[in-house]
Amino acid sequence: MDHHLIERAKTFDFISYWFQWSESYKAELSNRNNRGYGYQEGAFFPDGAGNGKHHLNWQEFYQSLASNGIPYTSIHALFGYDHYNSCRLYIDSQGRNFTFP
Repeated sequence: MDHHLIERAKTFDFISYWFQWSESYKAELSNRNNRGYGYQEGAFFPDGAGNGKHHLNWQEFYQSLASNGIPYTSIHALFGYDHYNSCRLYIDSQGRNFTFP
């Protein structure tokens, strides 16, 4: 992964935009499907998150970054940026462009 992106993911702005995107994404999923969605380890699940639920690529992604000392919240933000085009657009536009795939 790009060193500059990793350093950027440690900033408050990057994490804040990821969190705002995540909340908007969950709200949009919930509105479209008429049920609540929760986030856990890189994925969004109906009726909230539960033990053992995670995105298929989460474990490897998390372990590779955590072993290099990347902060936990930054790993979540990087995962969203790397795996969801909507998240990348939202962060890169500094919260101006939210699209739902």
